[in-house]
Amino acid sequence: MKRTVLLAAVLLTLAAGPVAASACDYGYVVPPTPEQERAAAQATVDRSTAIIEGEVLQAQTRDQPALVRAVRVLKGPVQDVFVIGHSGGCWAIEVGQPGDRVRLLLTGGPNIWYFEESFAGPAYVDEVLSGGD
Repeated sequence: MKRTVLLAAVLLTLAAGPVAASACDYGYVVPPTPEQERAAAQATVDRSTAIIEGEVLQAQTRDQPALVRAVRVLKGPVQDVFVIGHSGGCWAIEVGQPGDRVRLLLTGGPNIWYFEESFAGPAYVDEVLSGGD
């Protein structure tokens, strides 16, 4: 009886494991320090070929890119609409729904852009973009 209960517990744990994790999660053994997040934010801003603030015109799906109307271009070419493609990796990143206001750090272009991924939080990116004040 003990073996049956133990086996059932192990099987339930194994069955539940993959559901709780995501391929897009950063699996930290130790969370990054604020200094590491600041450095990652700076590197992400430096690597980005465009940084825009805009309004989502069309949501992204697996079959169609997102369309974002640029309200403000902080870095990169000035264009009215940015086409945001799906890079095939992490599907957890989504642009938003039509009408949402967003800030995007992008690579690629000029025809199709992709997310520049980073583990740095938005507050650290804001700090870098404001000049570290």
